[in-house]
Order: sequence, then structure tokens, then C-alpha cells
Amino acid sequence: MSRRLWLALGSSLLPALLLVACGGGGGAASTPPAGTSATPQATATAVLPRDTKAEPALDGPASKYGILQDDLGANFLIDFKGTFVLDAKSYGATKTFPAGTNGEALLTEWGYAGGFEASFEPEGRQTAMLNGGFYLAVESHLFKTADGASKAFKYFNGRLATVKSNQAVTTVSVGNEYAAWLTVGDKIAGSQVTAVYHRFIFRRGNLVTVVLTSGAEPFMRVDIARAVAVLIDEKATGEKPALAPTPTAKQ
Repeated sequence: MSRRLWLALGSSLLPALLLVACGGGGGAASTPPAGTSATPQATATAVLPRDTKAEPALDGPASKYGILQDDLGANFLIDFKGTFVLDAKSYGATKTFPAGTNGEALLTEWGYAGGFEASFEPEGRQTAMLNGGFYLAVESHLFKTADGASKAFKYFNGRLATVKSNQAVTTVSVGNEYAAWLTVGDKIAGSQVTAVYHRFIFRRGNLVTVVLTSGAEPFMRVDIARAVAVLIDEKATGEKPALAPTPTAKQ
């Protein structure tokens, strides 16, 4: 999938969770496509509203509030090139912050405490997409306070709203603040099937998370991205263990 950064505009391939493609539709809930194993724990409760009041003060590292391969199952492979630690300098230099904007200064003002991006590919890659597989990336951003995280959430979501190809999607609550977006992409290589991108962004306390899914239009719905968000929210609220991924030489 994309290499860097998912919330930034202008990454290679699928540039950034925030400003490039997002997909899916609203409406009735759907389960992950057959042949995938996207967050089965979260899928069962994916359409139930989440508590919007609890605002935990979460400690680092941000990678504890992401997605592990164990959360997804054997049908997904880690994209090591799209998995890395973020700080205010590296993230502030991305196109999440447009030309003329000092991203590092804004993040510092909001109390940025660190971030993490994890990316996954379906086994079989683009061929798998034609059978219901999808790419997944998650950005997790911690701030010193919930107020700082809320300012970042509003900024990030506002940036999404500036992209004409992004369509706001109605969905069910996750976290203290949330939004979902859809972008319809080009044809999947070697096919006449359109790719779609769903982006689910939410804040829980001092954590801001962006989930991006990319798959074939006939299979994808916003509920899949939201199911991943639910699992992350469960880690943030202590309902599931929040474990940092085991470092590897490739990371």
C-alpha cells in the first residue's frame, strides 16, 4: 500500500491516510468480505455505538494503540516499508500540512507525543483485491492532552474536507470525535474493477487514529474500516490489551 505517510498528502502509491483515497458507503452494516479476516473481534459489535464520553489519558508508545498482524490473521502481510515510528519533525514535514504551514510547530503546539504507522497487504496483493482482499493502514498519534488531540483531530478532518474527491460518509460513533470519508479511485491494475478507499478518523482522549482501507468497490464498505477503529478504541479504553508490536530488523 502506501509508503509514507498515510495522513499526508502526496505519499507514493496511496499517499496518506488523510488526504488521498478513502472509500466505502454508508447505510447498512456489512461484514468483511469472504476470504479476509479483518478484525473478527470488532466485527461482531461493529454497528453498535461506542461510548463517546470516556476520555482516558493514554501513555506511550503510540504503537500500543494500533493494529498487530495477530489482530488480522494469516491473510494479511506486514508492509515493512509502510511501518514506522513518527515524531513531530518527520510528521510535520508531510503534506498533511500544506506549503507555507509549519507542521512541526503546529504539532508541538498541540503537544504531540509521538506516532506510529502500520501498514498491511492482503496475501496475493492486487489479485486478492479482486476476490475481496484489501489493503489496510493505521496511523496512531498521541498528544499530551485531550485538548491538543481534539485540535489535531479538527485540523486533520478539516484537511480531508478540502479534497474534492473525498465524500463524507455517515457512520456510527467511535471515540469522542469521529468522521468517515470515501474516495473512489482508478481501476485495479489488470481489471475493470474500481478501487475505493475508506478513511475512518477518530479521537479517544489524547489519541487520534486514522484507519485506511483500500479494496475493490463491490466488496468494500465503511463498516470494515470502522471495525478496525472499534478494535483500536477497545485497546484505548482498556477493554482489550494494548501491546506494542515486537520490533523487527526490517522496522
